[in-house]
Amino acid sequence: MISPGSIVKYYQILKSKYDGFDKKVTAALESIVEDNKSWHLDKGRFKSEESFVQKVEFGGINDDLEMNDFFACTIVVDNITSLSKAEKLLRDRFDLDERRPTKNNFTKNAPSDFCFDDIRLFLRWKDIDNPTEFKGLLFEVQLKTYLQYAWSIATHDLIYKTPNTTWAIERIAYQIKAMLEHAEIAIAKADNLSDCDSLKKKNKRFQRHEAIRNIINAYFDQQQLPSDEKRLVENIDRLIDDMQIKPKELEKILAEESNNGMGKHIKNLSPYGIIIQSLFNRKPMEMNDILTSKERDFKIALPKEIELPQNVNSSNFEKVIIIDDRVIDNLYFT
Repeated sequence: MISPGSIVKYYQILKSKYDGFDKKVTAALESIVEDNKSWHLDKGRFKSEESFVQKVEFGGINDDLEMNDFFACTIVVDNITSLSKAEKLLRDRFDLDERRPTKNNFTKNAPSDFCFDDIRLFLRWKDIDNPTEFKGLLFEVQLKTYLQYAWSIATHDLIYKTPNTTWAIERIAYQIKAMLEHAEIAIAKADNLSDCDSLKKKNKRFQRHEAIRNIINAYFDQQQLPSDEKRLVENIDRLIDDMQIKPKELEKILAEESNNGMGKHIKNLSPYGIIIQSLFNRKPMEMNDILTSKERDFKIALPKEIELPQNVNSSNFEKVIIIDDRVIDNLYFT
């Protein structure tokens, strides 16, 4: 593309003015993202010369000859419920110049429109500790959910880079956006939607999981439980299902063990380990049967803190990983 020399010179001046600015902004945004582990920072880019020229020719500069997205980046959040939190963090750290759309509860789009309308914040750099040459520089941060981000990546070339834009191609791209927006709403309002009569159903597996979850929450403090409580429930269910024990019987075993100073009072085992220890104490032969069975389709780890009954021979175990000093030493010296 042939570009007017005056606009190219203007681009080069701005580029030198912004030299190193991307690193400053990236460092500031990384600190925000690091505190929110499920978020992602797309570190952004400067306008290319060709894109810059086209935008200037289209009138895309303000009265102070600034381009609001000369440098732009994106913060990706888990779902739409996190967008307001991300926006607040950015407004606290930088000075807001403009927001598009101006309000969350008002849109120019018709209900049938699904064009690009993600949150864009045009911010100015604010010095925190020491003065810098970047004070007041304008840049853009887009806020997207992972689904919005995926759509923009997957369809960008279809919409913006194809030499032959057609109604059909854009139609397909925005049909996909409509489906993803519907999915976003479903994710954000899953608790409400789950109250729908057509979805309020149970099956035996989930009834067992609910019973197990109630048991572990009754016997263990929140600090003892893992953040992934669902996996703990599934592991327990898999174990007691192999032993043909119902949740009520497990609860009785935990109660008896706890009343004898064991069970929930054991301090050197995880909740799963405590349940295994309790089953060994109360049903040693049944535990021996499942641990010596070749039919079991999952492995069980037995750390050395678990005390095996005297009449149980671990040499006959199948699909069992015994983590004792010998194993640890072998790992250490390998």
